[in-house]
Amino acid sequence: MRIHGVDVRVYVLLEHQRGVEPLMMLRLLGYVTRIWEAIARNDPPRQDLPAVVPVLLHNGERGWTAGTSFETLGKLPESVRDLLARHTPHFDALVVDLHPDHATPLKEEWLTASGKLVLWALSIAGDNPRLLAEIDRMQHALAEALAAPNGYEALAALLRHISVTHARLGARRFAKALTAAVGKKETKVMMTILDELEHEGRKKMLLDQLAVKFGAVPAAARARIRAADERTLARWSIRVLSEESLDAVLDAAPPKRSRKAARASKPARTSGA
Repeated sequence: MRIHGVDVRVYVLLEHQRGVEPLMMLRLLGYVTRIWEAIARNDPPRQDLPAVVPVLLHNGERGWTAGTSFETLGKLPESVRDLLARHTPHFDALVVDLHPDHATPLKEEWLTASGKLVLWALSIAGDNPRLLAEIDRMQHALAEALAAPNGYEALAALLRHISVTHARLGARRFAKALTAAVGKKETKVMMTILDELEHEGRKKMLLDQLAVKFGAVPAAARARIRAADERTLARWSIRVLSEESLDAVLDAAPPKRSRKAARASKPARTSGA
């Protein structure tokens, strides 16, 4: 990024929390250290390290109440604080509160459309009434995000997250609310993404059913399920209810025998003595 006219390479660490953890700064220090270790390990000749800015995204009902500076975790007597503090790590985390009652003010120009949608999705996670009430105002951001490079993939990932965190809303109500919030131009694309997500959901459900009934599903079987089309998934989803083995569920449908072959397989009648 460019800061005060200078080009700087900066790593940004994003940590999302719904609760308040008193020792969160210690956890962030561990994450930052691991980032530096990975950079040094992958580039042995280097003799310096980039800046890592820890950002805490918080979505709690009462706001973030714990400290935001690592230095405050050390319990030092006031008389020796200045003497010892210089020998302990020091950094401040940037806290971005997502709850609407005490949201951190962010400049609109700081965020891309996808960034706005991500922060919104994190802030409403699990709150179905807020999703339904606020989705209309995200119409412009949805259209802008979809038009951006790799917008389709980014929006698909975002909708996958929202569908999981709002599973109780139901696929039908979720799709209805989403398509109502976009223009006609984006509706077709949005429906395609939702169909893909529904297809992925059926694959996951089948894998869960197989695991419950037969135990761990082998990698080869998982690969077949992930590559299956809608018709095949529907057939397997029915067969898992009655078949007694994983192979029987995923086996191809048995070929139909011809009438000639069926007659030939019948035992010959023997005449009475």
